[in-house]
Amino acid sequence: MPELPEHNLPLLARTWAELRRRKVVRAGVGYVLVAWVVLQLGEITFEPLGLPGWVMTWTILLAVLGLPVVLVLAWVFDRGEGGLTRDRGGVGGVGPARLFALFVVLITVGVAAWWLSDVYRDIDGDGAGPAPQARSAPAAAAPSAPPNSIAVLPFDDMSPARDQGWFADGLAEELLDRLARVQGLRVAARTSSFALRERRLDVTGIGQALNVATVVEGSVRKAEGRIRITVQLIDAGNGYHLWSESYERPDRDIFDLQDEITTDIVANLRRRIPGLTRDVPGPAARAAVGSADTRDLKAHELYLQGRVLWRQRTPSSLARAAALFEQAIEIDPDYARAWCGLADSRLLLTDYGGVSAAEAVTLAEPAVVKALTLAPGLGEAWASLGLLRFTAGQLDAAEGNLLEAIRLDPNYDMALMWLGGLYGRQGRLNARGEVLERALAMSPLDPAITVNLANNRYAQGDNEGARRLLVDLLAVIPDSNVARVNLATFERNNGRLVESLRQSDLAWRQDPEGPNAIMGLIMSLSALERLDEAERLTTRLPSTLPMRHWLEFMLQLQRDTQAPLSLELVARLEQVLGRSEPVAAEYQPLLWLGWLSDYRNGQSDRAMRSLRKLVEVQGGGLLTTDQLNPAAGLILLLRQSGADSEAASVHDLLQQSLQQAHEQGLSGAATEFGEATLLAVDGDAEGALAKLDKAMAMGFNERWMVDIDPRLDALRDLPRFRELRDDLVQRIAAQREQSLAVATY
Repeated sequence: MPELPEHNLPLLARTWAELRRRKVVRAGVGYVLVAWVVLQLGEITFEPLGLPGWVMTWTILLAVLGLPVVLVLAWVFDRGEGGLTRDRGGVGGVGPARLFALFVVLITVGVAAWWLSDVYRDIDGDGAGPAPQARSAPAAAAPSAPPNSIAVLPFDDMSPARDQGWFADGLAEELLDRLARVQGLRVAARTSSFALRERRLDVTGIGQALNVATVVEGSVRKAEGRIRITVQLIDAGNGYHLWSESYERPDRDIFDLQDEITTDIVANLRRRIPGLTRDVPGPAARAAVGSADTRDLKAHELYLQGRVLWRQRTPSSLARAAALFEQAIEIDPDYARAWCGLADSRLLLTDYGGVSAAEAVTLAEPAVVKALTLAPGLGEAWASLGLLRFTAGQLDAAEGNLLEAIRLDPNYDMALMWLGGLYGRQGRLNARGEVLERALAMSPLDPAITVNLANNRYAQGDNEGARRLLVDLLAVIPDSNVARVNLATFERNNGRLVESLRQSDLAWRQDPEGPNAIMGLIMSLSALERLDEAERLTTRLPSTLPMRHWLEFMLQLQRDTQAPLSLELVARLEQVLGRSEPVAAEYQPLLWLGWLSDYRNGQSDRAMRSLRKLVEVQGGGLLTTDQLNPAAGLILLLRQSGADSEAASVHDLLQQSLQQAHEQGLSGAATEFGEATLLAVDGDAEGALAKLDKAMAMGFNERWMVDIDPRLDALRDLPRFRELRDDLVQRIAAQREQSLAVATY
């Protein structure tokens, strides 16, 4: 077949021929290859040569800008024997192909120009390099993020042996702490920003998750006595770099280097954030907190390692953290933050390590006193004192300490969380919610804060809101066991026993030795009345853990409502009853189970003493939420013993406390059950049955409590009571059968 004349070729073919004739394609491909080689050489050599980060940014910019220039020059000029000449020729002299080819070149140039104008619409005034100014409001990726909000991500460890991860984490945490002291800057707490380490989100996704407008990321290289830190400031709305810098010093200068980095970041932020009026606190401001910090590099490194482990909140990590803090203190006995870390590690063992509150307080008190002596203006030290007194049951004093901590350091999220826990213990649910909402705004992915806020929402009847908080957190941090254990509790309290077991099983398999995970699984199995398996799991708990013994006895009562207290439990009970201080939270289950068993076994006097201890009112106030339930039992026993006047006083106090609790939003299945027992004690059978029906409809599922609770004795012969009990037995049996598909133990 004969070839078509060039002027008869299709338009695209003629265009391609025109581009090739003018060598546009060859020039473009050649330029791209050369630019790629240059950028690769820059990537390899710029950092070792000590060049600042903006040099690489400019190199990339110039490489991109050069492409449209090369394409236009290749189109307009041709290189021949006479040098560069204006090319006026064309394929077959046909105009449309030349015009279309020119159109292709112009489109390429236009797209490049549009992209560059969007990315680099301004140049940072300090001459540091291309740095797009932050928008007056964040981009769509984080539409609600305040413009003065920032998160510090974990720094990458670029050391040759990759063995400085803890140092990189600690350095980022120290930088975060320094930024948090800058007036007008809202800094996402460490727990949340570090929680995204393994999520592989881009910067805009991180901005959305943390609700921040700006992100700091960086890397650390530590070798042969020197440290190199690269820091980047990034717009979380669009992912573009606002500023970048590299620093290299002898590692002994790390403290001055941290201050320098913080000052540079704040200087850049001040140009972009209205109202950021105060720089990094200087030596005078830092001196106000006394010997909070150290100038010893080794002590500092040990402290950083300890805080990383402390945040993990497992028995082993807390024990290792305490050991590291002790080593830091041995090197620098005046290191107040290390003393705080030691105290906090010992106190948190009551929640995560099976240590009794009394033992933890005894171990932690000297460390708290030392920290406050060294740094009386350190908010962290006052928070440690507040936690100490909260753990000891001294609620009023603890509140004052925690409020002082927040005054001194408004950005310390743990002080807010512990204050929220204290308000919850006092039944001040509205105040608790407000404090925890503030804490969550600082640290939106902190599991402990999220769990506490979820508990508060659940206590106020917002079951779905509580559940959604935990489900959303687990979607981002699926290995958060504390969130999963609490989600299992919510599912159980709402009557979804199979789902409760499923969540408990996941938590236990993630942490098979963790006491909280084991106890959560035991409780899920107990609700399903799979008692043999639950009893086998109790042997996995530490023998020193008080809750192990309470759980073992609870399971005995489920089998036999007449089960008596063992001699060992009686001795423990008498020891608690003989103390003058308020009963610690860890011993409340013993007193509760004790009065139920003692009443059924004719030990009414000791049952009365247990209830009196549980209902002790401090300072002449109202009852806490933990005291509402035992107060109804105390009224019953007082009336049965003929102490009608005292019973009337307790009854009035209980009614006032219930009214306040309802004003605070207290509701839920357990609340309805408790009110049913009070109505039964008062002789209102119809009202009691209505409340009991409502409690079961809301998910109350403790069949053994319905069978053993003396407050319900007046209802047992009523047909409606038997119907409600039978319905509960059937629901539990149906879910028990379904639960066998989840797992057996």
